[in-house]
Amino acid sequence: MSLNKLNLIILVVFLCFAFSSSAVNASEKWELLYKPKQRIVKSIGLHGDYIFIGTTNGIYVSSDKGKTWDDFGNSLLPKDLNGTLNVNWIYIDSSLKTIYIATSVGAFSSDLIKPTWTRIFELSKTEDSSVNSIFVNDNEAYLGTQDGAWKCDLETLNCIRMNQGLHPDPVDGNFSILSISHYNGTLYLTSTSGVYKYDAIFDKWDPINNGLQFLPDGRLVANYLGVDSDRRLWLASATGVYFSADENNNWYKHDEGISGDVDGNAISNFIAFNNELICVGAQDGIYCIRDIDEGNWLDFSYGLKTKNDLKSVYWILFDNKIAYAGTDEGLYIRDFTDEQFFIPDETILLKGQIESDFANLESLEPTVIEVQKKALKFAALPTSFDYKKYGLLARARNLIPRVAFDLNSTGTNTNLLELDKGISTDKLLNNEFDSGKTLRTQNDGRTFSQVSLLWNTNNFIYDSEIKDLLNHARLTANIRENILDDVTRIYYQRRQLQLESFVNPPDTSPEKLNNKLEIAQLTGQLDSRTGGWFSREVEKRKKEAGIRNNG
Repeated sequence: MSLNKLNLIILVVFLCFAFSSSAVNASEKWELLYKPKQRIVKSIGLHGDYIFIGTTNGIYVSSDKGKTWDDFGNSLLPKDLNGTLNVNWIYIDSSLKTIYIATSVGAFSSDLIKPTWTRIFELSKTEDSSVNSIFVNDNEAYLGTQDGAWKCDLETLNCIRMNQGLHPDPVDGNFSILSISHYNGTLYLTSTSGVYKYDAIFDKWDPINNGLQFLPDGRLVANYLGVDSDRRLWLASATGVYFSADENNNWYKHDEGISGDVDGNAISNFIAFNNELICVGAQDGIYCIRDIDEGNWLDFSYGLKTKNDLKSVYWILFDNKIAYAGTDEGLYIRDFTDEQFFIPDETILLKGQIESDFANLESLEPTVIEVQKKALKFAALPTSFDYKKYGLLARARNLIPRVAFDLNSTGTNTNLLELDKGISTDKLLNNEFDSGKTLRTQNDGRTFSQVSLLWNTNNFIYDSEIKDLLNHARLTANIRENILDDVTRIYYQRRQLQLESFVNPPDTSPEKLNNKLEIAQLTGQLDSRTGGWFSREVEKRKKEAGIRNNG
């Protein structure tokens, strides 16, 4: 064995020992507990040793704390038009040993131990029959649907709609209710048009949106509302995290430290509480804080691996000090028992020289947010401001009348002109009369003109062009989302290859060339989506770093 190979083996053994000795324990990282076939876990429920998870393909259960898993009576539940069953929400009533689920085809209840699914609600008035959430209180189930809020008597299964005071979604016109909850003796509701508080005296919902930031399209997308140990309300929304601590329900934004999207919004899906601990399930991970006065949220995403490296977290549930998280890539678990757990995850990532090299690389290359912004700029898609302008122009067009000009004439006046043109003379003085050469003209006796103005007043009520603009806006939003997903996927694939080259450097020249080619290929894909900006920006930063180092 050569000396170089022996040194390499010793180095590898040393690194393995170093990483194993400093490896994070269960309290320092998330561990994958279960990955269902369709991967996505949207909701979680706990009862003793039983763990229930709602997925995009039914509901599953473990009776031994996650060691083994089985489907929980999925054959007894209907499927949607796509042949699947999205379980959006799980609610467990331990006193009655009953589990309730909100799905893409309605709401159902069952015994906790043995599946005995019974339909308690079906939405048939809208194309989308999804039930987004379910909450049970005093033998009444409160349901959030695409057609508003519903209250069902669990004994008679009679359901009534509770939409008094609610505002429709400003984009599609639906009453999209995302969650209903009950805190401090009061019902609260979150929707795509904001947050509402129920007034039992007047039997209506009152909006409580003061301080909340709405999206450019007029929506808010309030995903979930919860209350902490100090009775403060917390809201997870598409524009960030908010809290309210006064009787007037004024909201205050508090999402410093949570990573934002390309527009700077800290998109949050869920919020969970465990004594003094508050954790948010966000679009790119999990963030926690102990005291709102102590500073920024800390990133606790280490160990999560989710779709396209965007760590989308849909649900967080605590069982004492054990936390469960539903993500794009399955169900994760983390132990928060360690009293020293409250250390940001970034302090335990990438030790030693690897950390230094990788951090230096990050300083020389654009962030994923910068690349996303350049990709959107290069695509030159219309913005929400553009569509608002187009809509105003379409409305203003109806104020301008159509102008018509008409010139007409009536009556007749026939005159015989130049009769001599019908007589011809030749050299022999033979005269002939040709009546066909007689010119006759006919002029109108009277003429008049008419100018008319026409307003299409029906377009003030319904204008088909406004509908076309909304359809184009939805299409643009889909294209925008695809561009962002594509750029993000390529960016992190490239970053992963770079990290692997630091952790496990290629040994042979072909391996090194192959690694460089793979990185170059992904670099080219980023250039094609940013008009060559990515490579130019990298070279620019390298030159600036060289100048600083030389100075």
